[in-house]
Amino acid sequence: MIKTITRRTLHEVLQEMKAEGITLKDTEGFGINMDQSGHVYVVYMGEEEETGFIDTSAGESGVSAYINPNPSNAHSNPIEITVVEDEVLESDTVSLTYSSGTTWTATLNATNDTYVKPRTFKVISTGNGPELVDNGLGNIVINDSERMSVGTINYESGAVSITYPGAKKAPLSTDTPYIEYKHSALPNSSVFPKLVGLSHIVFVANSATTQIQYALYNNNPSNTNNAIHDAPAYFNTVTAATIPGGGSDTYAEDFCDSRVSLCLNTDISDRQSRWMHVTLTGTGARLKAVYVYWNRLST
Repeated sequence: MIKTITRRTLHEVLQEMKAEGITLKDTEGFGINMDQSGHVYVVYMGEEEETGFIDTSAGESGVSAYINPNPSNAHSNPIEITVVEDEVLESDTVSLTYSSGTTWTATLNATNDTYVKPRTFKVISTGNGPELVDNGLGNIVINDSERMSVGTINYESGAVSITYPGAKKAPLSTDTPYIEYKHSALPNSSVFPKLVGLSHIVFVANSATTQIQYALYNNNPSNTNNAIHDAPAYFNTVTAATIPGGGSDTYAEDFCDSRVSLCLNTDISDRQSRWMHVTLTGTGARLKAVYVYWNRLST
């Protein structure tokens, strides 16, 4: 999918590219350009949409995951490794608190045990106050073509501070503006790109688990009519062990030595995933989560 970013300045384009995890390699040689009105723009291939909570990799690397929705129950093979599904996200609303002048504040996720997901923050328009959104970079902007910055949001602590640009574009002190947002316990999760070099895999299981046998597939084995059509990408057996600070869980890690993984499914709904068969050893053993770390390769 071809996408564009158009902003007034080069700095704004570079900021947006960073937030979206886009590099010049993704522009297929077109680079950064300027249109007739003097706006700076970039055209890039957006095949995989980044939906991570905190971008730490500039789009070159990431982690895809499986989270067992019922960790006390046995999982069903094959499990799907992809961006954590929206069901894991929780939606919430918080009222803004008037401070002084045209400044309002709030604290999202007061228990501070989850992360606010970038680009899900919205201040509902109230009175003279315009609708506000976050830009994925920790800034709160007016949701119009100008995108004026009016405040900040800390995705980890949930601290929000907003100063509206003048009384004519601000709620009255007696108004009750509120925020809608989403949050999750997982700070970063990505779709599984079409072509990657596998870095390593981390398994999280309960304390009864002593050994984990697995096979990672480039296609969905449940969709094949005969086992000969399955396309395993990497497989091994690893020993589970406790780690300092790991609580009552056990962990296992396997290094993949940049083994290439290419999605071979033709169904468009399955182009951003991989699949895995996992067998656990131990009475009452249960799989809680699998994290597959990867480096994106050029397509």
